[in-house]
Amino acid sequence: MAGSVTEFVVFMASPSDLTEEREAVRAVVDETNALLANSDIRFRVAGWENTLPGAGRPQGLINPGVESCDIFIGLLKHRWGSPTGLYSSGFEEEYTLAQARHDDGGLPTIHLFFGDVPDNLLEDPGVSLQQVLAFKEKITSERRALYRRFQDRHDLVRQVQSVLVAKALAHSDATARKDAVGSSAAEESPPETIATVELDEAREQMSSTLRAFDTVIRGEATGSVHHDQDRLELMAHAFSRDKEEIGSHLANRLFRRRSELSLSVGEAGLWLRSLLADVGRHEAPSRTIPGWGVLGNPNGEIGELVKLATSDERAAAVGALRAIRERGLRPGALFGGADGEFRADDDLSEIVVTWVKALNADPGKSEALDYLLASFDEVVPGLVEFEWRSPA
Repeated sequence: MAGSVTEFVVFMASPSDLTEEREAVRAVVDETNALLANSDIRFRVAGWENTLPGAGRPQGLINPGVESCDIFIGLLKHRWGSPTGLYSSGFEEEYTLAQARHDDGGLPTIHLFFGDVPDNLLEDPGVSLQQVLAFKEKITSERRALYRRFQDRHDLVRQVQSVLVAKALAHSDATARKDAVGSSAAEESPPETIATVELDEAREQMSSTLRAFDTVIRGEATGSVHHDQDRLELMAHAFSRDKEEIGSHLANRLFRRRSELSLSVGEAGLWLRSLLADVGRHEAPSRTIPGWGVLGNPNGEIGELVKLATSDERAAAVGALRAIRERGLRPGALFGGADGEFRADDDLSEIVVTWVKALNADPGKSEALDYLLASFDEVVPGLVEFEWRSPA
């Protein structure tokens, strides 16, 4: 990619009881960088794990990461941490440095996240948890930083990704305004390294949703701003690494608004997977996920149907096999040839392997075997006697 890349440093501050959450934040930063691969923006995580050994006070070796970061993410739950010699914990020292920098020059932006604590621990908190609760009360009373609760690491990931995307959008907006002013003053074309991207309707809606939530994150929201929580949740599921399906309540709320919404490729793929998993778990008409027409043109999604039919997502695999069988489709991967007609020069071994995967993906074997016995023997005689087994 031509042109320079702007790197934003994300510093993570937390005690040692949030190891999984720290790993989840690093993972979502990597995922966000992948989504921004064609842009000029990157994020890099800094924290105590990145500090090289050296002489001197240990916390003093970590602090330069705070002093150079653009985004400060603080995570707290049960523990407060250990004293540093100057402060009651490393977290307190890091937050104090970050807040002083922010007060002086506006950076870093500070985002604090408190994990939910069970009621039984709140009834009898120890010294460490008492310090966490006291800090939370201080933040609330001083109103100097925004903080949010998180239920688990998946909830934390969604919230952190919103912070990163909001930062990327703000940078893009500032760059666009600067370029527009420079172009107008010089009365010349934009540099070749800057490309204008025309957003389709789905991406425009996604961008609008993120911009609205950016005002919430910045504390600039007013009653006139529409916050589309359902669309944001759909986007978060679509970007998730954990292959989470859409819940039935969310799906039905969005389905009722289908005339005003356009789905991106990722969202449509997620909807298809959730629909097929629902089909795989239930016999019609008891399924709960509406279709939204994602199977309206099955030939257009036939590759995705085969992919799901041979995947390790069992409910989706059964649903995909059922969709293929009920529609009388003949995917080339299962029947040979681009048009689903077997030819003498087709590689039978690849077809067999695909069928073996489909059979193994269907725990009851009913959908795959019904489809196989109903239509395959007439195309490749004798293959129905093939003894299926897991490929090596």
